[in-house]
This record gives sequence, structure tokens and C-alpha cells, in this order.
Amino acid sequence: MQLLIAIMPFFLATSKKILRQLKNTLKVLEIQPNHATFNGDYAVFLENIKKILKQLKKYYLKALEIDPNHAINNGNAIFLKNSKKDFEAAEKYYLKALEIQPDDANINANYASFLSDFKKDFEAAEKYYLKALETQPDDANFNGNYANLLNNSKKDFEAAEKHYLKALEIDPNHAINNGNYANLLSDIKKDYEAAENTT
Repeated sequence: MQLLIAIMPFFLATSKKILRQLKNTLKVLEIQPNHATFNGDYAVFLENIKKILKQLKKYYLKALEIDPNHAINNGNAIFLKNSKKDFEAAEKYYLKALEIQPDDANINANYASFLSDFKKDFEAAEKYYLKALETQPDDANFNGNYANLLNNSKKDFEAAEKHYLKALEIDPNHAINNGNYANLLSDIKKDYEAAENTT
């Protein structure tokens, strides 16, 4: 455990660095999609990510072997299944995590996202987003993600706007929520001036 605590800041810093590299590489590939070196660099990056995922899977499975009723590990192991498109196994982990901690806001919100993105079960997704918001009503991500569901899938634009505004009240500098709300303003409400002021 002490080793884990000691290496966690390094892991987090490395994760941020990797995400920055990915963002920069994708930006360059957008500008020069036919550049051989950039495409090669991106391929190497993806290969390294595969190796990291293999290691993560090993340790999550070990953790679940030690304590199969650990809600957080069940919840975290899900992304490994999502990465291989094993949705049935992913759902099994979500349901196990919710059985252990039914009121955990993060697990409820993550399961809602899974239901919406992968299973296209928008009614069930709404139920789990509402459960997450019941527990943590002042979470910018939960409000923003629920607003996306309302906006894109349920076409309830009034309710979507309410949750975008709540999310932006909590975190006015949240780039994704600002962008999504700007899209609602321009695409749905045709309020181009307000949309421009939002981004």
C-alpha cells in the first residue's frame, strides 16, 4: 500500500502527460492527415497504450481476486471491458458495483453513461443519472452529462438547458459543458450571439 501511495503522484503526472501528447498528436494529424511520421508516432502511442491496458487488467483482476466485493475496483475494471467491446462483462461489473454500493454517485453516473453510449437505453440511463444527481446535485460533470442525454437523445431541450446552466454555475470554466451548451444555443435555440459568448 505504501508503494502504491508513493507511485500514485507519478502515475497521475504520467497520465496527464500521455493525455497531453494524445491531444497534440491528434491536433497535428487533423492538420496533416497524410504525414507519415505523425501517423507512425500515433501508431506507437496506441501500441504503448495497449501495453498499459494489459498491465491495468492484470492488477484489476488481481484486486478483484483478493476482494470480489470491492465496489470501486468493480467499477474501475469496467473500462477494460469497454475497451474490448465486451459490453456484457462490463455490465456485469457495473451491476456488481451497484449491488455493493447502490448509492455511489460515480458508479451510478458511469453506468448511466454506459447505458446511454453503448446500449442506447436512454430511459434506464436517465434513471441512473438522476440517482447520481440525487446524491451529488452539485457535480458539474453529472449535470453536464445528464444535460447531454436530455439534449441529444431525449430531445428535452428545456430540461437540458437547465442542467447545462446548473453545471456552468458550479464550474464556469468547464470547457466541455461550455461547448455543449453553446451547441444547444446555436443549433436548437438559434441564439448565435449567446452561443458565441458561451465559448
